[in-house]
Amino acid sequence: MERQFVSKEIVIELKNLGFNEPCFAHYRGNDIEMVASLGHEINTKTVIDDSSEDNYWIPVPLWQQVINWLREQHNLNIVINHEIYMKWWYDISQVAKSMDDYDDNFIHEYNEYYNSYEEALKDGILKSIEIIKEK
Repeated sequence: MERQFVSKEIVIELKNLGFNEPCFAHYRGNDIEMVASLGHEINTKTVIDDSSEDNYWIPVPLWQQVINWLREQHNLNIVINHEIYMKWWYDISQVAKSMDDYDDNFIHEYNEYYNSYEEALKDGILKSIEIIKEK
């Protein structure tokens, strides 16, 4: 089940960009724990500077939750593609608001192949975070 959630590295970057969505799980120390109810206020307790402390919670979203948030909040769309022999890559584009915007919407086109979908997705999200920070 842990494969469905983004890494702690990504969680910290997202938090710094204002990600504040309800999550099904959280990190407590370096472990992922499921949250019994979405009603928990897990975003209020985030001591992320001291990884030796086990008494903090960091919300950890699903990969798809992050993809949706990037599209809805920052107008970035990540597409994972594949070739034969199971090589993967990602493209990042701005969501076109009209046909006039469609031709110029690619922000980052692939320049590297990955051995798994998850590797391509992780780097696509990290590249999207980098793009947002540069704005």
